Amino acid sequence: MSSLSGDEEADHLSDNQSNASSSGDDEPFPPPPLSQNYFAPPFYGRPPTPLPPSPSLTSLLRPSRPTTPDPSDDDIEPVQRASPKVPTYEYYGFVVYLFSSLTFLIYLLWAYLPSPFLHALGIYYYPNRWWALAIPSFITMLIVYIYVALALYNTRC
Repeated sequence: MSSLSGDEEADHLSDNQSNASSSGDDEPFPPPPLSQNYFAPPFYGRPPTPLPPSPSLTSLLRPSRPTTPDPSDDDIEPVQRASPKVPTYEYYGFVVYLFSSLTFLIYLLWAYLPSPFLHALGIYYYPNRWWALAIPSFITMLIVYIYVALALYNTRC
């Protein structure tokens, strides 16, 4: 389609290249960044405001308010602490945590250890490994069914 000879084509290409390089000379380059710290926030031409001086360690350790008053200054007699007759609920929660963690560890060992390893530990009777997948699947589907049932229960007929 083009009827240019080899010399004219070279001139044409060199003109395009010179035009591209000369057009860049007319435009000014962007100004260099103010600082080379790329992790600092941009200040958009404003100088950053200086930070206040940091407090010394001794001023941080010195109490800013008066300390707790001396109990001897009170005219009220101290009330004796009641001793609980039953363990508090924190103990129950800790026992439930330990029991559930131990149960989950036993479940994982039963599900993943091969039979010869369990036999070497002296464990010969244990449920079929099918239940290791069936019970969590049943529980998951039960939760889905309960969720759907509650959603349907709360809709108007």
